[in-house]
Amino acid sequence: MKPAEWNSIKGSLKGKSPGELLGLVKDLYGLSDDNRNFLEARVKPDPKALKKYKAIISDAIYPDFCNDRHARIDFVRARKAISDFGKASDDPESLLELMIHYIEVGTQQTQDVCIDYGGYYTSMESMFGRVVKHLHGKNGNLADKFLPRLKKIVKNSGNAGYGYEDTLTDLLEEAFGEDVLK
Repeated sequence: MKPAEWNSIKGSLKGKSPGELLGLVKDLYGLSDDNRNFLEARVKPDPKALKKYKAIISDAIYPDFCNDRHARIDFVRARKAISDFGKASDDPESLLELMIHYIEVGTQQTQDVCIDYGGYYTSMESMFGRVVKHLHGKNGNLADKFLPRLKKIVKNSGNAGYGYEDTLTDLLEEAFGEDVLK
């Protein structure tokens, strides 16, 4: 949205009563699942909000191929869920939880199904790199909590293709030292 458009809307909203604003938020809440999830994560953060975003990610990364013949992997939808949550919440721990969930679901799928698509592994590696960057940087205080899960992901990536395990190992060792996986 252009700043001029937002300024116009903002000016209109300033003239609304609290009841009218509440009605507007209620209408937005009822308009779409995305709005509902966003408002719940922003206004009423609780484990249920995080659980909804995890479900979106799981369904997008590892859809039910057996019961839906039109199912397809949708990285854009999964990454959008993470981005939307990040915009709604200022909780870095929950955001990292979603990012790691993305990789865990994807890595599990590589163990259950033969994935012969390089772009799939690139998406997982990219998200893993983002997590490592967060844990090595501004959210370093959370490293002790999440490193065991990252190590488990590396361990579980062994049978995957396209050098997946090697890339994850390199990312983790570059950030936390060569002894991190020992």
